[in-house]
Amino acid sequence: MKNFTAVLGLILLTCFESFSQFNVDRIVIGSGGIYGNPDDHVMINGYNPSNQNTSLIGEVFRESIQDIVIAGDFAFVAAEDSIVKFDLVNNSKVAAVYETNLSRLFYHNQFLYVTRRSDINGAPADGIYLKVFYGYNLEHFYDVEEITADAAGVAVANNSVFVAVPGDWMSTEGHLAILNSDLDVDTIINLGNEAVGISDLFVTEEKLYSVNRTPYLATQGSVTEYSFNSGVWQNHVLNHVIGRGVDISDNKLFLVQDYGIGYFDLISGTLSENLLIPDPGSSTSLFIADAVYEPLSSLLYVSITDYFSTGFGKIFNLSGAETGSFDAGISAEALAIHYEI
Repeated sequence: MKNFTAVLGLILLTCFESFSQFNVDRIVIGSGGIYGNPDDHVMINGYNPSNQNTSLIGEVFRESIQDIVIAGDFAFVAAEDSIVKFDLVNNSKVAAVYETNLSRLFYHNQFLYVTRRSDINGAPADGIYLKVFYGYNLEHFYDVEEITADAAGVAVANNSVFVAVPGDWMSTEGHLAILNSDLDVDTIINLGNEAVGISDLFVTEEKLYSVNRTPYLATQGSVTEYSFNSGVWQNHVLNHVIGRGVDISDNKLFLVQDYGIGYFDLISGTLSENLLIPDPGSSTSLFIADAVYEPLSSLLYVSITDYFSTGFGKIFNLSGAETGSFDAGISAEALAIHYEI
């Protein structure tokens, strides 16, 4: 690991130095199809906001999808026990690797970070919950052995790699692992039982925020705020059902709240009283599967499904008004954005 500092770099640089140079090419949609149907496999499609057309990018012959991340003109897909790399210019599959117990993906500086979790067959057989691969060919680069429980979201900031460690479904506490630029674990912070369900990580210039999802049959979730400078953290307990985090814009952390979408105000440390996007119909088994924020147009793209018979996408502005729709497919649990220069 001696040369990893030079390879990884120390600061996450944004590619959007001038938004005017970029356009949205497609919203990349990963749908897993009908839950439990072995004949219905993962489809990767792209929705073009300019002409409102949806076209096929590729397929992965697996039954479920866990995540998609975009790096340049490539999409990395986690689907059950496969990590697949797609060329978004040619709509072609360019690399794939077998890996079980997939959780989340994160791309930074030519490397793909892959977190892992327990599944129906148990914990990862090799006991590794964070692996790093070369982005260009998906060859294995490094295993992080110090993380010993189910891991979720990853973020890079302040010369460190942060990893959410929720543990398995029986866990009663949330942890945050902090790795240095050589991928050695400096510390694992026990955030306590208020941070149970820690999942999605987001960064601002001075702080990291985690969205901590509500456990099954519970009625509250939380957001944890961690200061890079002081190392001090605070849990904000939210007496609402909290799902996945979406993104940060204008000091608002958008997240799934009471089965719709609301926001956590980063300044006041409070949750929105009213939903920005309403519950699509959880009482009739319609749920938000994923959502992504597009900053150039200030729009939220939201996929909705019942996981067995229907799925569709809706587009909202930040006032909560529905501005359009798109084909999403059943169980579209992974959305990402591809930009073109």
